[in-house]
Amino acid sequence: MKAYKFEMTLRDSNPLFKNIFFCPCNISFRDFANVITRTLMWLGDREKSFYIEGPDNFEIIDMDNMNKTMGINFKTLDESIVSDFLDKNDKFVFLYGDPTPFIFDLKVLDIDYDGKNYPFLIEASNEHIIETSNGLLDYYKFLKNNDLDNSSKTFINKNFSLEEINDELSDFQFEE
Repeated sequence: MKAYKFEMTLRDSNPLFKNIFFCPCNISFRDFANVITRTLMWLGDREKSFYIEGPDNFEIIDMDNMNKTMGINFKTLDESIVSDFLDKNDKFVFLYGDPTPFIFDLKVLDIDYDGKNYPFLIEASNEHIIETSNGLLDYYKFLKNNDLDNSSKTFINKNFSLEEINDELSDFQFEE
């Protein structure tokens, strides 16, 4: 099965947050967004969209949330297949949360024509980013104010191993 190798970084993160993972490319962008959030060990229930630059800049959005932000051409998460829009060396953006979303820069590093039919992480940052209700701004407020309860402090300091994350990814069910 054809799979893409992706590099994902959190924009403006210091230290640099970076994950590298493989994912089948014949899936919808909705499934791909769910793979991304699963690699972060997040619930994935916030607003999601992609922005892809090219000759025809376009945004891939969730039809439930019609906040068109950056592009002129719009596709839906469900109707758009990853391999139809991306190829090796392509760069694009994933936005998660609202009103101040987490902004992830992604790049297709390579194509594996004998890839697995499920996603898996091959490299992960040591820092775990906590999923917050309103995205990046809330995350920075949490860190600055340190007003988390004990369970949240434990979670924010937890480093998930590659094995733990890949266990989560191995039972990933793609939508038909």
